[in-house]
Amino acid sequence: MKDKIKSEVIINGQSYKFYNRIGDSKELLASFNSLASRTFGGLTFDCVGGYYEPHVLVREGQVCANISVNQIPFVFDGREIFCVQLGTVMTEEAYRQRGLSRWLMEYILSQWEGQCDVLYLYANDSVTQFYPKFGFVEEKQFCVYKQGIEPSDKRAEKLRMDEEESRRLALEKYAQGNPFSRLCMRKNDTLFSFYANRVMKDCVFYSREYDVIIFASEEAGRLYCYDIFGRTEGTLEDILGEITTDKDQKIYLGFTPKEMDGFASEEYIEEDTTFFVHRSSDNIFRADRLMFPVISIA
Repeated sequence: MKDKIKSEVIINGQSYKFYNRIGDSKELLASFNSLASRTFGGLTFDCVGGYYEPHVLVREGQVCANISVNQIPFVFDGREIFCVQLGTVMTEEAYRQRGLSRWLMEYILSQWEGQCDVLYLYANDSVTQFYPKFGFVEEKQFCVYKQGIEPSDKRAEKLRMDEEESRRLALEKYAQGNPFSRLCMRKNDTLFSFYANRVMKDCVFYSREYDVIIFASEEAGRLYCYDIFGRTEGTLEDILGEITTDKDQKIYLGFTPKEMDGFASEEYIEEDTTFFVHRSSDNIFRADRLMFPVISIA
């Protein structure tokens, strides 16, 4: 974790205060959330700090611009790698085109370029010309799917994520990792809980038979298994059988499995989103048809 920074900066003749720790300031956190809510359609953060650190520029007590640094440990093909994802990129409308995002990006790169295995971000399609100026290269990700999974007589049960017992169980299983994933997010309870307790709170299931939690949903006729966590003796097909009712249904995975037998892959396309990896990174995506797990996207 980088040292705490609070300083005065001058950008294009205008004075701002820069912070990369705002979690201990109720006023700054409230201003940050207000801007995030307006920018991203109601998105807010209960707390920040640790692995998720906003980097903000402030004027007259209000957050004018932000780029957040998400520190995310992964296990990739059995080895630990340390990744940094940039996100929550936003600027107050009245302060756009003043160089604030450029200043923040240059500062963050001065801190993290060459200090992690993979430095990456997901950009809105409307701003894809901005990031190559800083050494980011557009890359493709690939999702996999499988058809012909035999439905099981047993069904995974939906967890009520507003209950403390369900939250405890989910965190316990998350700590055990995804035994089927080539690229598995680890040790980031904050981001995991953001998905489990908020974004995907209606998509969390528990298999008593195989003692795993499953993130799954059906959208537009497609069945998605976003992630699986827990030590288990079951196979991936065993577990998928507890969430499907139709052998002919395609099941799409939100992670890249270790074993590709019977799976097909296609380019992962998310609406209004372009994936970028910094040139300083160990670009694991160039040689492999991989994807970062869906629930690791901050």
